Amino acid sequence: AYRGFADAAGFEAHDLSEYQSGTYEGFKGYFYNMKANSSVLHLLSPDTLTYYLPIEPATAYTYSSPAMSGGSKIAIVNTKFSSSNPYKYYCFTGGDRPLIKIESETVQNGRVLLMLKDSYGNALVPFLPDHFETVYVVDPRSFNTSSTPSFDLIDFARANGVTDILVQTNAFNAQGGLMNNISAMID
Repeated sequence: AYRGFADAAGFEAHDLSEYQSGTYEGFKGYFYNMKANSSVLHLLSPDTLTYYLPIEPATAYTYSSPAMSGGSKIAIVNTKFSSSNPYKYYCFTGGDRPLIKIESETVQNGRVLLMLKDSYGNALVPFLPDHFETVYVVDPRSFNTSSTPSFDLIDFARANGVTDILVQTNAFNAQGGLMNNISAMID
């Protein structure tokens, strides 16, 4: 996904060998942990989750609304999960967050990315600060329902100087689900 986006967005992807990486052993995934009583799922062999750290230094904050007030600093990749923590995939931005703002400390190219994603996009986030001055990561599922804040995608993009947009979702959300949330952000 990273290389495909790099090609489409007109920048050169780094080779994975350039990244500092780490692994978490014993990874079975979210579905396994939610359905752990299933005898079929207990037969699965654990996998290894590999994470890559951004090359360029960057700082990330999470917010609960597009006003971006009262944010909390977060790790782009958490490298300190306990071996007993079953949710190792949460190492990417701490899991699903409504809105994340990542500011590069070194990239100065005038490019600002708005990424709209579901949980499948979290693993892609660590690659993006190496190529953009600012990256906004938005989970559209967190907005525009009766119990969530309103988010106008076009106003947000204009107000924050967005130059590039990336939509990354799993196949099930490509129709309905996430795309309906994105449509509500534009209406």
